[in-house]
Amino acid sequence: MGWKRLKEAFGVNHNICVTSKGICIGSGYVHDIVVVDPISGIVRENDAFGRFLSHYYPALAAATPAIILGLIQAEDTFTTAIPVYTYDGADIIEKHCEALGWPNVTHDGDLMYENQYSADRDVVIGWAKRNAELETKHLEETILRVLEHQADLQKRLASARAHSDRLAVNHPSIPAASY
Repeated sequence: MGWKRLKEAFGVNHNICVTSKGICIGSGYVHDIVVVDPISGIVRENDAFGRFLSHYYPALAAATPAIILGLIQAEDTFTTAIPVYTYDGADIIEKHCEALGWPNVTHDGDLMYENQYSADRDVVIGWAKRNAELETKHLEETILRVLEHQADLQKRLASARAHSDRLAVNHPSIPAASY
């Protein structure tokens, strides 16, 4: 995907990355001030930042979807391919970038957050292990709380049934009130 070609063609100086929304242009606080749809070439601006495009990138605002699609459908070329690592669950993933660290992106457009990407594979394995251990601990604690809550509800249900049965035996001729 030609996110880099788009960036270079329109002189984008803000952060740029590729997400499930599309090619996002933004800041360290809001990554999707502008989103370019990679299928249609349509550029959408975040309503909260209504004049961002016209102020910073008027040529992008004026570009036709066909021009934009031409750029993003072209293959990006990179001057370097520095290996960088991240993880997804237990999978350690190798990607490549031109420059390490945030707010740089991988060749496939992932924004390299400092706590998710490292040039040191062992560091990433350590993060993955830590997060797996923390998730395991959190889920075990959550299941324990749910089981305790379930036991409490079962006690309350048994008590409510006992009250209902006792009332039915002690007052058989009086029906339950209807609301």
